[in-house]
Amino acid sequence: MAELKPCPFCGGTPRTVGLKKGATIFYVICNDCEAEVCRSIHNVPFADQLFLEPDIIKNAAIEAWNRRAEDANQAKA
Repeated sequence: MAELKPCPFCGGTPRTVGLKKGATIFYVICNDCEAEVCRSIHNVPFADQLFLEPDIIKNAAIEAWNRRAEDANQAKA
């Protein structure tokens, strides 16, 4: 699992929060300014959720949090 980068807005320390209520949802939230990113799987019957791998969703949230504008600019160059 990738390490979380500091908050792109304030430089604060982020944390991950996982929820399961009709869908598996993971947030990455800044402890200081409360900026957040969320990734989830919706419309999956509860019985099928038992077979989902939560780390896939968590990793997608971390990947989205760690994405920076300069990363995209470097890829274009």
